[in-house]
Amino acid sequence: MHNITWEDFDQDFGKTQHSPDQVLRGINDEPLADGDMIWLTEAAAPWPDKIEVVLKLGGKVTWWKEVKAIGRDGKVIGRVERDKGTRNPRSFVVSLADLDRLVFSKAKFLGSKTEMYSVGNPQQKAGRKLQFSWDKD
Repeated sequence: MHNITWEDFDQDFGKTQHSPDQVLRGINDEPLADGDMIWLTEAAAPWPDKIEVVLKLGGKVTWWKEVKAIGRDGKVIGRVERDKGTRNPRSFVVSLADLDRLVFSKAKFLGSKTEMYSVGNPQQKAGRKLQFSWDKD
């Protein structure tokens, strides 16, 4: 699994035209290690001590994807998954007091579900809605 940081999402494309509070950010080393492209759009969320994690798939992504929240005890405390049949965004809300990191997974050869990327220090994103758009696999 490859570790990424919030600073890796440093390609700032500015405010989105639909909502002035949203900022679109891309991974600076695109594509990622396995050829993936993941975009992050941030917006304010109503909970100062939580984050909302949203996953959506780009139009050319056909295989299963997942973002899961791993707690300080190593257990999964939130997850959202998508595949070609379910592209619409889905989300979960998780308390930062319990959260250790987010893990991005995808289906690989023969559909094997594999953890690919991990990002820690979620407290840095307190009170934010984090929409990840997986646009290339």
